[in-house]
Amino acid sequence: MKTNLTSETLLKKHRIRPTQARIAMLEGLKTADPESLNAEEMYTLLFEQGHAVSMGTIYRVFNQLEHVGVLVREWDDQHRGRYRMATSGQPAYFRLICRQTGRTIHIEDEKLRQLFVGAAAAKGVALGEQTLDVYADCTA
Repeated sequence: MKTNLTSETLLKKHRIRPTQARIAMLEGLKTADPESLNAEEMYTLLFEQGHAVSMGTIYRVFNQLEHVGVLVREWDDQHRGRYRMATSGQPAYFRLICRQTGRTIHIEDEKLRQLFVGAAAAKGVALGEQTLDVYADCTA
């Protein structure tokens, strides 16, 4: 949800009590954007920032924020959930995923998506609004 709202305001907008853990997690995801984080990466990030948050709390907050549409859950190639801030309107996008590191780069390009959807339609495949994953190897 690319917005100028503070984390506290965003939580209140969705009628969620703005606890320190929730605010710290949202701030962590905002700085990671457009990258996504899994629970272990979030735990490490919060620990390094001096926040004592349990893994159970991280999973609960991720699920709660996904449920209200603040976060989007994706799956990496090892079937682990990764979370990122939702974008308004949830446009279809491409994800470039590094096979070696799991690093994910999001590309929101409507012209590119339309080109791909048109090429798929010409072959008799309807893509709709799904996310399209492209696996590659990082160069850096």
